[in-house]
Amino acid sequence: MTEDEIIEIASDYSKQYGYDPRLYNAATERVGDVWHVYFQGKELRPGNFFSVYVDDVKMRVTELVPGK
Repeated sequence: MTEDEIIEIASDYSKQYGYDPRLYNAATERVGDVWHVYFQGKELRPGNFFSVYVDDVKMRVTELVPGK
């Protein structure tokens, strides 16, 4: 899968939890078969971020971690 496809999967998944991906900048990192998509809020304030982990082999989200 491409980086853009991974971001799209992560964005779609995050919408189910009330996030609006348009309000965040996304960055990715791949470790083995798992992509870490880090969403940093465009409005800088504490806790305005979250992460989504996507398994590249199974092509599914494994975890969403909210900001603290």
